[in-house]
Amino acid sequence: MISDLLFHISKSSDKSIINNIENLWDDIIDIAKLDSDLRIAHFLAQLAKESDGFKTTEEYASGNAYRDWE
Repeated sequence: MISDLLFHISKSSDKSIINNIENLWDDIIDIAKLDSDLRIAHFLAQLAKESDGFKTTEEYASGNAYRDWE
């Protein structure tokens, strides 16, 4: 199960986030065209990074950090 793998990646993850990913996993595979182990690994690594280890779905920053540098 994908949830076992995700809990292994981040033991302090939010159970509801992991469960939502588990429930949507087949759709995620199709939508993101995850057709190889390498693509799945890259996708999960990015997802883990962007969600702070599957702990949040909210952005921490205000967005100002992404504005053009002057």
